[in-house]
Amino acid sequence: MVQPGEDILLNCTTGPAMPPANIVWYIDGKAERMEPWMVNNTQVSPPNEFNLRSSWRSLRLRVNTQRAAVSVRCEATQPTWPPFVRSTNASLVVARTPHLSMFTASGSLSTAYEVSVAVLASCLSSVHIFSKYSALSEV
Repeated sequence: MVQPGEDILLNCTTGPAMPPANIVWYIDGKAERMEPWMVNNTQVSPPNEFNLRSSWRSLRLRVNTQRAAVSVRCEATQPTWPPFVRSTNASLVVARTPHLSMFTASGSLSTAYEVSVAVLASCLSSVHIFSKYSALSEV
């Protein structure tokens, strides 16, 4: 679970191969926005004893969405003929803050004081839960 506005660092790594794979990230089905200097920004390891190289690419993402989740996909393409493509998907669940309507839509006649106490109690318990689980380091 991630917080709105939180910065997340995702990493996609391939196993050793020759030639090494090129990696592209997709956010909600769209290729990551890349500046011209970012093209072919896949990192490659030195060759191992079998002359194979691993590839990896990081993605720094700031969660700025009103939706409940963000879909990310890492796609690795080995430049052979025909190309060999592998991918993996993940969904980042975005923490939601409680809305006042959650506490007043039940049809009961709560006072403003009771509603504000309920919202405050909900927020305090949410902060504790999210602070424990808000770090995501890999997909």
